Amino acid sequence: MPDKGYEDVAIQRINGMLDPMAKAMAQGMGMPPGGQKYSESDELEQWNYSPIADPRVRVEAMLELKQLGKTDEEITDAVYPNRRRLIATGRPQISAQISFAKQMDKKMAKLAEQFSQEQGAGLQAQPDTAAGADFTPAPTMAPSPAPAPAEQPEPLASAPIQPPSILDQPVSGFGG
Repeated sequence: MPDKGYEDVAIQRINGMLDPMAKAMAQGMGMPPGGQKYSESDELEQWNYSPIADPRVRVEAMLELKQLGKTDEEITDAVYPNRRRLIATGRPQISAQISFAKQMDKKMAKLAEQFSQEQGAGLQAQPDTAAGADFTPAPTMAPSPAPAPAEQPEPLASAPIQPPSILDQPVSGFGG
């Protein structure tokens, strides 16, 4: 049986060093985004995170983006930036991504049901913990009633004419 050649020894040494190097890199860099497990409450918090804290403003932003011709995906990415990452991370297959999104939909429905029961019991619940604001139904697309006619201002001829003030004039730093 021939002795191991130089290449075989080098391959063995490199293979022996790969595992410790990978562990050292992982410790230095921390967990990859897909390697972290969230609790159900953390997952819901990440799912509901929006840079727009007020729910009313969030709905207005979504309606405004829709009027600008943005797709539903673009609107969701703008208002809820973590959702696409949560759906895609660790789920390379579309079927797994769809399954996760449906699971989150069920969790949100359960949360909404709990909220409505708490509201029915007279408790002051906070449905949107990121905003800390109370929940009100989203505004409808129906046009608002016309405002009452405002009082007509006095005609300009009857208003006294004020001469311009010296304070309204520009100030020059060079005395001119």
